Amino acid sequence: MVPVKVIGLISVLASMILPTKNQLFVNTDKPDWEEMYNNHFASPVIQWRSFFGILVQWVASFAAWVLLGAVWAQIRGDQYDYNLNTTVLFNYVMSDTKATQTTIKTVAFAALAITIFQLLASKGSPIPVP
Repeated sequence: MVPVKVIGLISVLASMILPTKNQLFVNTDKPDWEEMYNNHFASPVIQWRSFFGILVQWVASFAAWVLLGAVWAQIRGDQYDYNLNTTVLFNYVMSDTKATQTTIKTVAFAALAITIFQLLASKGSPIPVP
């Protein structure tokens, strides 16, 4: 496993040091917007396929939520709170502890995102769009 990490580290360092050539957006062909619309968006087959894809994703997400919730309820046993009513939800939202935890997580994620964006921005200028 160590040689794979070393090879990965060497390739990342090499890509930062060695000169590179931009290969993005090199295609000079102009897109035909009307043909693209007629081939994709105007096709009823693709519309139905997209609709059923979304439907299957929603049903699968709901089924996973229900099944995993049932498994978690079995694992927790008597400690699982079955009384999930509006009072419990209100107390959850109004809790100082939850607010503090959420604030700490949000600030930490924001600091991490800012650090990553600034680090990437300092690596060079953006690729010009033709």
